Amino acid sequence: MSNFRINFETGEQVIYSAKRAARPKDFLEKDTVDNLEYKKECPFCVGNEESTPPTIYKVGEPWIMRVVENKYPAVTMQEDQDIKGIHYVVVESNKHNCNIDKFNVEDLERLLKLYIKVSSDIYKNPDMQYVQIFKNYKREAGASLEHPHSQIIGVSFIPNNILKELDVSRDYYYGKESCIYCDEIEKELNINKRVVIENEHFVVLCPYASLYQYQTQILPKRHISSLFSLTEVEIKGLAHILKDLFERYRRNLGDIAYNMYFHCIEKEVKEYHLHIDICPRTNIHAGFEISTGAIINSVYPEDATEVLRG
Repeated sequence: MSNFRINFETGEQVIYSAKRAARPKDFLEKDTVDNLEYKKECPFCVGNEESTPPTIYKVGEPWIMRVVENKYPAVTMQEDQDIKGIHYVVVESNKHNCNIDKFNVEDLERLLKLYIKVSSDIYKNPDMQYVQIFKNYKREAGASLEHPHSQIIGVSFIPNNILKELDVSRDYYYGKESCIYCDEIEKELNINKRVVIENEHFVVLCPYASLYQYQTQILPKRHISSLFSLTEVEIKGLAHILKDLFERYRRNLGDIAYNMYFHCIEKEVKEYHLHIDICPRTNIHAGFEISTGAIINSVYPEDATEVLRG
């Protein structure tokens, strides 16, 4: 296997150094989240609603999930700011210890529909050019609170990473008249070395040039650029994929920290393809990566696939 690969989405260089690898079992004992349904001091637990800004959206009565403005927003709509934005926190469960790998399919469907509803409403603001949905799980991934939550930020510009993906996708499309992601899906399904799981509507891959150990990417088999284009059947299919995938992470790697993010745009285009990335934070990008921009990954995606298939 090649030990030097280029990430087609970002152009980042990845060096694979298997001798530096941690074995999967090295992660299995890191279950550090309190196994409590309720914590008195947690602002996201039921009964502590006054500790957060007012609820803007909620699911269920009494609430199962709710959305509030971030108390410490990264961006605001203040007129004197160069960049405007809207920053929400999605409290994913009314139970303190109910993380995504413990959700049932119906809960995941509700969460996905909530993401879609909130994102759609953010885009109604004419200043908003891009909406980012993401989840930081555990302190190593940037989470400041244990209670299961994710975030949605709308901003008045298109971030560089998205612009880079759009540029790559457009160049490829205008050269070959096909979507680079669609072609990648077809190729990966044919060789079947990096396919973790699939169903009728979605496929999960360990990307060829993964930047993180055990990184996965979820892609719709149908060409879709926007979350708003997902059908009810596809939302259910995505919920099944998420449940299966996070159960595999927990079973094979343990309670690892990770970042999950959705890359999608507001409207459908022929050249860009929705994708969801899960990036475990089992290793730290350190001095070499920061100084050179080249990433060292000690786990080949083919090996990661074998672990996650288990």
